Amino acid sequence: MTIFTPKDALALGITVFSVLGVAVLSLVVISISHDNTTGNNVLSAVLPLLGSWVGTVLAYYFSRDNFEAASQSLSNMVDKVSKTELKSVPVTERMIKVDEIFHKQESETNQKLVDILEKFDDSKEIWSRLPIFSDEKQIKGLIHRATIEKFIMKNYKNTDSSQKVEDLTIMDLLNDPQLKDKYDVLSESSTLADAKQKMEQLTCKDIFITKSGKQEEPVIGWITNAIIMKNAKL
Repeated sequence: MTIFTPKDALALGITVFSVLGVAVLSLVVISISHDNTTGNNVLSAVLPLLGSWVGTVLAYYFSRDNFEAASQSLSNMVDKVSKTELKSVPVTERMIKVDEIFHKQESETNQKLVDILEKFDDSKEIWSRLPIFSDEKQIKGLIHRATIEKFIMKNYKNTDSSQKVEDLTIMDLLNDPQLKDKYDVLSESSTLADAKQKMEQLTCKDIFITKSGKQEEPVIGWITNAIIMKNAKL
């Protein structure tokens, strides 16, 4: 459904007014003028003004379409170049190594969410997300800081809940089917382009790296959307 905006109404109004103005003015001048000089002078003064209005309207529409087409073309070109650059970068060269990942074990999911929030560090991008690993370093879950805050607010507003928000745990959040931060797994032979494509397919922000790309294997690294964006810059 096409939306008729105020700009469109203004453009249409100016165009219609200009056309009608020229027609009416021409008829009036011809009918009242007794000589050709007066009519010519009036039309010479008014017609350029009306013509400039119409020209402005046409320029607005055509230049806008051209600008949008050029912007889309540039965006497609940048995306193509970025993907080409990302294809040449192995995930193992840019991933956050497993020993550097701030995480919690499955056995620690009874920890309170308010305590986890205090450990997040805004200066470190990886510390705004909390992977959950098994004892063998298998990825078992992922929680973003924003999801924790949303979960706490959700329970704060829930007057039927007898549980205090300060007592909510990691496990409580993981058991909420409505709040799931998505992630996927790729092999160590993948590139950043593969990680970007996987993120786009699943609408997620995190890819964990294992030896052959199986989730039951130990995690050896982590690729976030921030890493993709950083390496996609021209």
